[in-house]
Amino acid sequence: MSANIKHQTPKVPPKSSRKQDTRLPYEKPAIIFKGKVTTRAGSSLGTGEEEFDLVNILTGRQK
Repeated sequence: MSANIKHQTPKVPPKSSRKQDTRLPYEKPAIIFKGKVTTRAGSSLGTGEEEFDLVNILTGRQK
């Protein structure tokens, strides 16, 4: 039994016609930490939120 299998290469549009990355600066991947902020003695300072740019963390530009 013989099967005819055709291998097709995926069609990739030329670079000039590919959709450009149109994300706005505030849409970049981020890690957001939310939680209660406390002092070392345990006194509550309220809630806090901190956002870290994931790209900068992974490339070492933000610590």
